[in-house]
Amino acid sequence: MTINKFLKMLESYYGKYERPLIRQIVEGYLGQFQESELEILNQRLILDYSTQYKCTPDVAILENIKKQINEEQRNKVNGNLIGTDRRRIGSEKKNTDMLNKILTGRI
Repeated sequence: MTINKFLKMLESYYGKYERPLIRQIVEGYLGQFQESELEILNQRLILDYSTQYKCTPDVAILENIKKQINEEQRNKVNGNLIGTDRRRIGSEKKNTDMLNKILTGRI
């Protein structure tokens, strides 16, 4: 996923950035990620940051999501998360698969 596509997704899902400076800062922040990492960030953001806040995510939110992802990666043993209910992992995978279908227009 490119930075432009990521930003378009953010704004279509959460609403337009009301302040251009915040959008510009977010766009600069996203430059540190590879396209494959933006896919992961996008999926986790949708799962973890609700639209109930009625606020488009800023750098602080994105940084928190990135930290959560990195912490989970550090805690993996043989590819499995430690202390995680296996049923929950399966349901998250189903949610992620469904989200991917929606975002790629396959649904």
